[in-house]
Amino acid sequence: FTLFLSIATLAYGQMETPVTISASVDVNGTEATVMFKASIQEGWHMYSANLPSGGPTAATVEFETLEGAELVGGITPGKGEIEKDDPIFGMKVKYFENEATFTQKVKLLGGKYRLQGFLRYGVCNDENCMPPTTYEFDFDGTIERDETGMRINLGPNGDKMMVRNMATGETKFVSRDDIVQIG
Repeated sequence: FTLFLSIATLAYGQMETPVTISASVDVNGTEATVMFKASIQEGWHMYSANLPSGGPTAATVEFETLEGAELVGGITPGKGEIEKDDPIFGMKVKYFENEATFTQKVKLLGGKYRLQGFLRYGVCNDENCMPPTTYEFDFDGTIERDETGMRINLGPNGDKMMVRNMATGETKFVSRDDIVQIG
């Protein structure tokens, strides 16, 4: 019996996952969006978020560390969601085939931030389901403020910066040279 259990564990440990996931974070001013992109093997499907209880494992985002940030809403599935009755679970479910995206928005509070946690998800084919699976992520950075209450972020092309006056809420793009002249 012990040998069988060891072989079964070894075989499970060598199973390929039918889903490959990548994660990125897009910071825009005081908002950040954590985006998960999943590539799903043919014949498999990945379940969406916000599924009824008693069914398959829904996609969820869990934060183990959320420093310098607050959650804004919940996980949001991207386009391409399929909804249909599932005879295995006896309910209507939502899932993705081939590819899926999920996003989670956060508000950055200023200074250093860290967003660390995992995406939990479920995948099945027509014959069986994989155990719930997780994909870990860890992003950190700094949102700087100077003594005048300005929030400064590098723009995507690096030659312009977005400057936000924290007192008035005014936001504008300026060159690096203009930033040196402020304050």
